[in-house]
Amino acid sequence: NNILGAVELKPLNNNMIVNSTIAKFKNSHITATIFDFSKIKIEDLKIKSKNYDELKALIISHISKEIKRNGIYNLTNNVDYEIVNIENRDYLKSLIAVKGLNTLEIVVKSISKRYIGQTKFNVINDFDGKLNGKDKDS
Repeated sequence: NNILGAVELKPLNNNMIVNSTIAKFKNSHITATIFDFSKIKIEDLKIKSKNYDELKALIISHISKEIKRNGIYNLTNNVDYEIVNIENRDYLKSLIAVKGLNTLEIVVKSISKRYIGQTKFNVINDFDGKLNGKDKDS
C-alpha cells in the first residue's frame, strides 16, 4: 500500500560542490493508493455469440484487455473488482433472448479497499437466433 519515490539532489550551479545525495520517500497514507474505477473508460463490446459460457468468457476477457489499455496492469477480477451479475445466467441470457441485436449494460465495480467507484459499458450481441451448447436445451 505504499508509494515509493526517490530524488537525486545534484547541484548544477555550483562548481564547488561535486557530490550528490539521494532522498527516498515513502507515502503510506491510505489515500496514496486509492484508485477510482469511474476513471476507467471501457469501450462497448460488439460480439456474435450463441451461448452463456461464451458470453461470460468474452466479457471477462474484454474487461481485462480494456483495463490494461487504460494503462493499469495490476488489477485482478474478483480480488480488486467484480463484474456485477456475471454469474447470473438469466441476466446474461438477455443477450441471446431474441434474434438480432441485443444490448446489455455491464457494471464493473471495486471490491478492494484500495479502490473506489465503478464504470459501465454496453455489450451488443448480434444473435442469429440459433442457440448452442447447454443453452440450446434450457
